[in-house]
Amino acid sequence: MNKNTLIINHLSQHPIFQKYNEFFELDLMKLLRIDQRIRFFSWGELYLNLRSLQHPTREDDSITVATSIEVFCLAAKILDDMLDGDSSLEHFLNRDNVLLLYTELLTDTFQKLSIHPAFSLAIVHLADSVNGEFNDINLCPISHTFTKQDYVRTVLPKTSSIIKFICTLAGMDETFIDFFAESYGYLLQVKNDLKGIYSHTKNDLKKIRPTLPLIKALDSAQGVKLRTILESPDFLVEDAKQLILASGSLEYYSFRMQDKYELLSKYLNGCYPNASDTANQLLSMLSKGDKL
Repeated sequence: MNKNTLIINHLSQHPIFQKYNEFFELDLMKLLRIDQRIRFFSWGELYLNLRSLQHPTREDDSITVATSIEVFCLAAKILDDMLDGDSSLEHFLNRDNVLLLYTELLTDTFQKLSIHPAFSLAIVHLADSVNGEFNDINLCPISHTFTKQDYVRTVLPKTSSIIKFICTLAGMDETFIDFFAESYGYLLQVKNDLKGIYSHTKNDLKKIRPTLPLIKALDSAQGVKLRTILESPDFLVEDAKQLILASGSLEYYSFRMQDKYELLSKYLNGCYPNASDTANQLLSMLSKGDKL
């Protein structure tokens, strides 16, 4: 049985899911598309692969930790979708119950992970992640002073700090954590930013959330016209999207992702030359990788 299937099986038996399913006559696994999400990208699998790099022969309770990480990231995704206006769950549970579900999942995660020997070190990173989410919601990318460097410093930690949290639980050393989390987090975040431009189901552009392609487009020849459109209270998303496409920023970040991917590949295989299969599994996750 592969790692994703193990995690999905553990989640399907989760008592919080069973509680909501029975009371509201729902199937949360189906409504949250957990099977598809995990097969698309699994944070628990990320932990298991990192754990395998560090301790390739150790048998322990890694699947339990991986499942708790998956529950935590699912809770974060539920909140993120609500904040972005992308939540489909609110069609079946009212907002109060969605918030309660988020809180219960988060509490359950911390209760189970609190006995992990590295938990007190790992949880420190979550403060940076929450602050990154705060900046993502509240910072205005059409400000003339908001740059790519501002994004990397203020918004990127919402993803990279989650990876630091997972790396710490997996027992990775600090040098590895700093490089891997920043590189892997950058790749995941840019993929999500690109999805936010292309997808018809995402509200990133409608809500003028800061994304690297948007910031790049605002600094291009299309920038003045794009800024004028975004400053209009009732702008058409499609008009803004066309200017972003014309700016070349999406192609630019597609190339940047390839450069970052190759650099990360060299780093992983250099650090773990005897674990190339696991290193390649970590890299292959990026080809299908999803953000929180």
